[in-house]
Amino acid sequence: MYNLYEILLSEVVVMEPISIASTFATLIGFSMQLYSACKDYVDAVRGACPNDIKLILVETSSLTASLKAAQDLLPASNGPEGDKEKLEESLKECRHCIEQLIKMVPKPMLKAEEKKLSKKEKVDLFLKILSWGPSKKETCATLLRSINMHKATIIFHLTAEISRDVKRIGQEVGSVRTSVQDMQDKLSANERAEICMWLEQVNPSRNHNSAGEVREKETCRWLSDSTEWRSWKDGSGSGSKLRLLWIHGVPGAGKTVLAHTMAEELASEARSDGHLGFAYYYCSYTRSRDETAPFLAWVVSQFCRQARFIPATLREQYERRLEPGIKDLYAHLEAVLNRFHRAYVVVDAVDESTKHENLVNVLCTLGSDARFAKLRLAVTSREMQDIKAAFQNRAIALPMANGGVKEDIRRYVESKLKERPYTRWNQQLRERAAHLVPSRAEGMFRYAACLLELLAKCGDPGAVSRELNQLPPTLDATYVRILEMIDHKSIDQCVRALALTMAAIEDAGPIRAENLVAGVTGGARESFTTIEDICNDCICLLGLSNDGTVELAHYTVREFLGSGRLPQHLRAFALPEEKARHMYHKTLMATAVKFSGTPNVRTMRQDDNGIPVEFGPYAVCQTRVAMFWHREELLSDPETRKMLIDLLNPYAACYPGLQLLGQDGHSDSAHYHLFEWLTRFNPHAEGAERTAAHLTMIASMRNPDLVTTFLGSIIGGDKQKAAALFSTEMQVLLPAQWAIFRKTGTYDQHPERVTVLSFYEQGRARGYHTDEVLKMLRHMLSSHQANKESRPGAGSGKRSSSHSTHAPRPESRGSTSSSSSHHVTATPTTTSAKGKAPVPDPGPSELDKLSAARTSGSPEQNAQRYYGDRRQ
Repeated sequence: MYNLYEILLSEVVVMEPISIASTFATLIGFSMQLYSACKDYVDAVRGACPNDIKLILVETSSLTASLKAAQDLLPASNGPEGDKEKLEESLKECRHCIEQLIKMVPKPMLKAEEKKLSKKEKVDLFLKILSWGPSKKETCATLLRSINMHKATIIFHLTAEISRDVKRIGQEVGSVRTSVQDMQDKLSANERAEICMWLEQVNPSRNHNSAGEVREKETCRWLSDSTEWRSWKDGSGSGSKLRLLWIHGVPGAGKTVLAHTMAEELASEARSDGHLGFAYYYCSYTRSRDETAPFLAWVVSQFCRQARFIPATLREQYERRLEPGIKDLYAHLEAVLNRFHRAYVVVDAVDESTKHENLVNVLCTLGSDARFAKLRLAVTSREMQDIKAAFQNRAIALPMANGGVKEDIRRYVESKLKERPYTRWNQQLRERAAHLVPSRAEGMFRYAACLLELLAKCGDPGAVSRELNQLPPTLDATYVRILEMIDHKSIDQCVRALALTMAAIEDAGPIRAENLVAGVTGGARESFTTIEDICNDCICLLGLSNDGTVELAHYTVREFLGSGRLPQHLRAFALPEEKARHMYHKTLMATAVKFSGTPNVRTMRQDDNGIPVEFGPYAVCQTRVAMFWHREELLSDPETRKMLIDLLNPYAACYPGLQLLGQDGHSDSAHYHLFEWLTRFNPHAEGAERTAAHLTMIASMRNPDLVTTFLGSIIGGDKQKAAALFSTEMQVLLPAQWAIFRKTGTYDQHPERVTVLSFYEQGRARGYHTDEVLKMLRHMLSSHQANKESRPGAGSGKRSSSHSTHAPRPESRGSTSSSSSHHVTATPTTTSAKGKAPVPDPGPSELDKLSAARTSGSPEQNAQRYYGDRRQ
């Protein structure tokens, strides 16, 4: 079969250039074709691709950019004829070099039957097609040097042409320089974008947009009129030397909306003045993290994008993939600030950052250190004593307890009362509400919003009037009133909804509405409950975002439910962090236990963080997260302990999903702590071998009590049977050495026969972290052995009649029946090949036949032959 690409190439090669313009076009076409072929190889074989191919990729990209930049200028050049001839000669030789490289790097094309090959087989095929060796490597280096030389010639002629234009049109010098700079910017724009994306850890634009959606028109005007704002912004007045503005207020005072207003005003000025830099950042309790590094990284990224400039130190860290520390980020910020006359940063809710003292210290440094003299920061937070002390004499303080905020609340209430359902009220009720709500709000937008929500629930004018007469005096009292209004039949559902929402934010981010409904209703597909029903019951407590996720309506909701301030009759709603997380994990595990099948990660819907969207895979994924990060909490509760035992059965229907969706929500291929999850257990195992595999996974939780509980459930307190189970051999397919597996994901070519203990010894020998499990198992085994030797007749070499009984045949793989997979009787033992501890004699089985038949095949084929391919 002829390669269509080669046919086209042969036709193009014989064409003689009729002009410099056509030569440019032809050469650009060749460069793009070579780039495409190299990119196909790089994308296909990843780490196995020769470095020379990557170099060709980079050089052709650079050459194409230079050719496109010169294409419109040089063909129409009025320069000396000798220069034009030299340029034509250089273009011709450059084309010859490109043609030679194209022949060395044929475009990879697959026949119809080859498209069905596995990924590894395709990689092997592509590398065979490429057939790269020392000879090609040397020829490639020579050709690339020539191309680089010809590219320099083209750029030289381009520069010369531009110089002639500058001399010819002196009055347009500024615009010509701008054009050259624009060309350079275009050549590196993609790289700048990649570096900035790599640097960013948090994108706060969602918070910014959300704040803008709830802002009422004509509010926050008092800020622009304040002397503190003008002094900070313009550097005038008594506080002109202070570059830090601290706006503080009580919870719910509207600080985030005010931050949005500041950000929009400063962004507008920055758009009209290229010498002004601007960035904003919103801290959020929903991230449950120290936001110091994410804040600095985001600000540096935004300034780099605006300045179209990447500091050399940042580029170097990017190329080496070194995560920058705080000192590094300081250096990057200092370098990029030199591109501006002045730069502004707005930071909201500093107090919501975990360990906010770290962020406060950084803000103090940025606001006082001479290295950042061009930078001015506006910061909002609660008036906390440690923040107040840190900002003293370093910041211009602006309290939100002022008449401007009270006037904004009045405007907000009047605007809301013009909407449904308030428009159904008579004029007198609306006027009373417009007067009473702002006066009770005490400068808190949040308080006013909740009071309006309470009034909206009233069913008739009399109820509205009575509610106006007894408005709750504080925000806490308002939350109490809201909880008291929940129907007693809906209390359990609302508590679960609040707990799942609170805990999900910490583990995986805001929970999707459909998953919250599924979690609240126990995953019932036929339930009539909707997210609207849940939010209506939890007015002012839960909020539904435009992106379909659910969050607590405000930070104060979390604080109230997690505090001890709830009255006794509402203690059911008390949700300290541990209780909320426990309810969340129990809900997820109950769903995960019922899950069956292997998720297809290629077609599975996932959010931006790679977390499954549908509730079943979501529950499985987050259960694995909990097994890794919240192990002790899961082990401390009898219900979750029992579910753990069921989930850790390699022959349960849910196990393939748990194995595929790794502890970080993706896969385990980057986690050397998770050796046991990488292993493929024998699907044809029976009786004691299945139970030994289950015991192996139980041991992975590093908890001897859980192991004891498991053993007690299947063999009672018989330590002889326990010792026999520990000696039972399993046939498993193990991942390669960690140093190899982390790069290639390869497995051994053939299965290994191991016991529970030797399984983890294999893991340690292969570079995985199994020391903790080994220590626990050895201690338990020594206990069993000591007990066995203390029994009468121990070590006599005689077998009791019970020892000759084989385990019954278990149910098929995937069964969740504990009676079949957990039933163990001691099996006949034989001396192992090394003459050490006795191992069970499994008797003739299908495994023996398979083991005898394994004589050939690639590791990938053998893995699939024995254990199937669970990867999708």
